[in-house]
Amino acid sequence: MYTLIKSIGLAVSVFILATGCSKNTTTLEDSKLFGLASPIQLVGDTTVVVIADYFESPLNIDSVVSDDAIQIAFDTTNLYLLSVSSKPLSNLTVYAEGIPYAILVKGSKTKKYHFDVSIKPNYVTLKIKGEFNNWNSSKSELFPSVHGSPYGIVLNLKPGKYQYKLIADGKEIDDPSNPVTISNGMGGFNNVLEVSGPPKELTPSIVTESFSTNEIVISSVHTDNIYAYWNNFRIETKKEGNNFKLVIPVFARNINRSHIRIFGYNQDAVSNDLLIPLEKGNVITDAKKLNNNDWHSSIMYFMMVDRFVDGDKSNNHPVNDPAILSKAQYYGGDIQGITQKIKSGYFRDLHINTIWVSPITQNPIDAWGQFHDPETKFSGYHGYWPVTSTTVDFRLGSEADVKEMLSVAHQNGLSVLLDYVANHVHEQHSVYQQHKDWVTPLYLPDGTMNTERWDDHRLTTWFDTFLPTLNLEDPKVADFMIDSALFWVTKYDFDGFRHDATKHIPENFWRNLSKKVKLVSKEK
Repeated sequence: MYTLIKSIGLAVSVFILATGCSKNTTTLEDSKLFGLASPIQLVGDTTVVVIADYFESPLNIDSVVSDDAIQIAFDTTNLYLLSVSSKPLSNLTVYAEGIPYAILVKGSKTKKYHFDVSIKPNYVTLKIKGEFNNWNSSKSELFPSVHGSPYGIVLNLKPGKYQYKLIADGKEIDDPSNPVTISNGMGGFNNVLEVSGPPKELTPSIVTESFSTNEIVISSVHTDNIYAYWNNFRIETKKEGNNFKLVIPVFARNINRSHIRIFGYNQDAVSNDLLIPLEKGNVITDAKKLNNNDWHSSIMYFMMVDRFVDGDKSNNHPVNDPAILSKAQYYGGDIQGITQKIKSGYFRDLHINTIWVSPITQNPIDAWGQFHDPETKFSGYHGYWPVTSTTVDFRLGSEADVKEMLSVAHQNGLSVLLDYVANHVHEQHSVYQQHKDWVTPLYLPDGTMNTERWDDHRLTTWFDTFLPTLNLEDPKVADFMIDSALFWVTKYDFDGFRHDATKHIPENFWRNLSKKVKLVSKEK
C-alpha cells in the first residue's frame, strides 16, 4: 500500500523556511540529508525515487507536497512522481520529522522524434543503434513509418546530436538517406542525427548581479522564474523586472559553510544554475577561502602512478617477459614519486587542489593479454587488474609510503582520490579462486563469448578472458567489494574514490557504497 498526496498550489509549498526553521531543527547535525540533494530528473510516465538514495534511514515521512507540475505517491521505500505538465522545473518538499526538505525536480528533457529511413524495403529486419540507446539495437527495430517511409521508429530524445548506425539483417550499414557522418575513430564512420532544441536567443540565463550581508540579487535574461535553495531548504524569491531578489536565511550565520543554489527556467528551457558558497552567512568572493571540503571547486590532476615519477628505484620490478614491448612494461613510477612532487610545489604551481591516483592494489607479476599490430603482451602497470583488493602493489610502494603521501598532501592543501576497481578482478585474485560462483558467465546462452559486450551485456560482460566480472547484483558479492573499498578510506586517509567501470556496475552496488561512504564520512 502507498499513500497518495495530490499536488497543491505553489503558495503552500514555498513557506518552507518560515515554518521549518522557526524551530531550531535545521542544523546540519539534525539533517537526515547528507550534502546537497541532487535534482530529481523525471523520466518516462512515472519516476521512481528511492528514498534511501536521499535520506538516512529510518525516516518518518509526514507528507510530501509539490507545486502543480507533478503528482506524488509514496510508501516506506519509494516516491512515485507523475508529471502532469510540461513545466521544465518544479519543486518537491518532503516533510519528515518536522523538517521540510526541498528537492528540485527537472522535467523530462526528451521529446518524440520521428526517425525515418528512405530506403528500399529489401531487408527482413532493420534496426538502429546509437548514443541514444547505448548502442544496443535489441529494442530498436524500424517498421513502416506513419509518414510513408518503409522504415521508421519513434525515439524519445533530448535536443542534441547523436551518432548512430543502422543494422540491416544483422550487419551494420550506413544510412543512405543521411549524408551527415562523423569518424568513429576506428577507421569507419557513423551517421549523425540532430534534434533541435529551443533557439539560443530564447534560452534563459541567470547571473549574480549584486549581494549584501542579507540579500542577493540575480539578474536574468528570458527567465520566467527561479527556484532558490539554502542547503536543502527552499527560500522565497521576489521578481522585480528582470531581477530576482532573495534573502539569505539568518540560520546561515550559524554554519561555517553552506550554499545557495539557484535554478532558472522559462516555458521552453532551463537556464544555467548558480552555486553560491557562504561562510557564516556571507557570500564568499575570495577563492582562497574555499577549502578541501568545497568539492565543487576542485581542480583535479590525474596520474597513472607507474607513469608519473620514479621516487624509489629499489622497488622497480618490470615483468621478465620478452613478449612485452617497452611501452606495455612497468616504467618505475611509485608513491614516493608523488610525495616528492607534492613537496616540490609541482601541484601548487599548477593551482591543483585535488589529485586522483590510479589503482594501487597488487597486480599480477607476469604478462597477460595479447595485442596485435604491434604484437605485445602487457604488464599490469596501469593497476586495473587487481589480484588483491586491500594490498598495496610492492612495485608502487608500502603502506608507510601511502600514509606519508596522504599526510604530505593534506599538509599542502591537497585532497587525494583513489581509483578503485570493483567491477572485475584478475583470475589470480583469491575472490575468484575461492568463489568462482561469484562471477558472471563467460559464455552467453547462444554460445558466444561474453567479452567486450560493452552495450548489450554491459552488466555482465568480461573485459577479457582473464578478468572475470563479479556478479555485483548478488548482495553478498557487492557487500564484500564495498567493504574492500571502505578499507581504503578507513585504514588510510583517502578523501574519496574515482570508481572504475561505472557503466558496468549495477545500481544496488552504488546505492549501498554511497550509503556506507556517507556514514564513514560523518565519523571521520
